[in-house]
Order: sequence, then C-alpha cells, then structure tokens
Amino acid sequence: MSPRFEQLTGLMARVFNLDTSRFSIDRNTTAESVPGWDSVLHVVLTLEIETEFGIQISPDEAANLPDTGALYDLILKRSVSKE
Repeated sequence: MSPRFEQLTGLMARVFNLDTSRFSIDRNTTAESVPGWDSVLHVVLTLEIETEFGIQISPDEAANLPDTGALYDLILKRSVSKE
C-alpha cells in the first residue's frame, strides 16, 4: 500500500470514526459498505481531502466517485498535475 493511499484511508477512518482493527478500507470500499458514510459525511470527507492533499474536487466529481480506488486515483491525478 502506498503512503498516499494510507494517508487517504487514515483520513477516511477519522472522518467516519472507524475502528481500523475491525474495518479495513481498500480500493473497492464504497459508501454503502462504510457505516455512517452518508451525504453529509461525504461532503466533510471531500473538504478534508481537499485540505489534506491541497487539491480541488468539484461537487460533480465528488458525487460520481464509485469507490475509494477512484477517489485515490483522482487524488493522484490532481497531485501530479500541481507539481
């Protein structure tokens, strides 16, 4: 697992208040599989990601990310394009 993916999953665990000894996040994790991941926390997650990674995510992009893998890929794409 890459350091950035670990950074993302750690952020997600904090936002969703997950016990990482009982719940793991991988590329296939979806909102439906995470307890408490609702529309409000999705906005909170998006804002936290923007702050943590120094990127911008449009509301349309945030609404159309199917899983953690797609979110991670977007973070990588945006981070590379800024460098």
